[in-house]
Amino acid sequence: MFTKNLRRSMLAEGAKIFLAVCAGGGLWGLVEVLAFFFPDAMKWAQNNWWAFLAYAGTALLITIVFVWVKSNAMLSVRESLEARDCSIEIQVGDIFKMKGEFIIGTNTDFATDMSPGPISEDSLQGQFTTKYYAGKGQHLYQDLEESLAGEKHTLVENTHRQTKRYAFGTVAKVSARDQNVYFVAIDELNKQGVATSSLEQVRESLKKLWRYIGDHGEVGDLVIPIVGTKGAKIQVQREVMIIEIINSFINATYSGKNICENLKIVVYEEDYQNHNIDLEEVRNYLHIHATQKRWQVEEPKAPVGESI
Repeated sequence: MFTKNLRRSMLAEGAKIFLAVCAGGGLWGLVEVLAFFFPDAMKWAQNNWWAFLAYAGTALLITIVFVWVKSNAMLSVRESLEARDCSIEIQVGDIFKMKGEFIIGTNTDFATDMSPGPISEDSLQGQFTTKYYAGKGQHLYQDLEESLAGEKHTLVENTHRQTKRYAFGTVAKVSARDQNVYFVAIDELNKQGVATSSLEQVRESLKKLWRYIGDHGEVGDLVIPIVGTKGAKIQVQREVMIIEIINSFINATYSGKNICENLKIVVYEEDYQNHNIDLEEVRNYLHIHATQKRWQVEEPKAPVGESI
């Protein structure tokens, strides 16, 4: 699950704790001091070697527990939204190993053609197509077309053919192998098949996404990646986009219907390592913002004993 750098960092931290516990106890040093005054102390130590082994084992156990707790704290943070029976979680990992309905960003054409088409096999949409549609983009396109029936669109010339283009924030829900997925249009393909977008367009798309799920989805768990930072090429830090998702979701949750029981924002381990994402800092922001939003929307309560 962990990269070499993360494993190395955790092992180094564990070694420090282990040495600190061993050195801090100084059991052997105590025996040497006692032996100076009580010669039999050294003999006792030699006959009771198991005590030193038990001490080292205890130190190792403390180290393992510390590293386990710290690694879990590093890889996941969670905050409940009071009065909404809902929570937001930010977790490092693989979206395809998470439980819940997936949210995947796509283009306004809902194009699905992989290499040499506009969809990279390494993109989230490409990985999903490979895993759930055996790499058959046309099959996915047919399911998307069925979901989009009745949606307003325009006809445009793109990559030497005419395609349907939908508005930013248009959502298509598909189900493949018992996995529900919401495809939301967050970027636009140019004539060369290159996707572009902007932060404002992603914000608008997220608003429409939450509205759609509130109207058409089940109140369960949702799983969303850090949208817009790779395929759409939006020049913002990952932490900034995480905060954008948090803000958008909290605003939608406190101003309308319950959207889900738990929103899990998934951070790829590569992004976590390469972009120095501070999950604790994000959690602090999440806690403060959620509290402030709750205070803003709560109705003032009448004093006890007085009628409203």
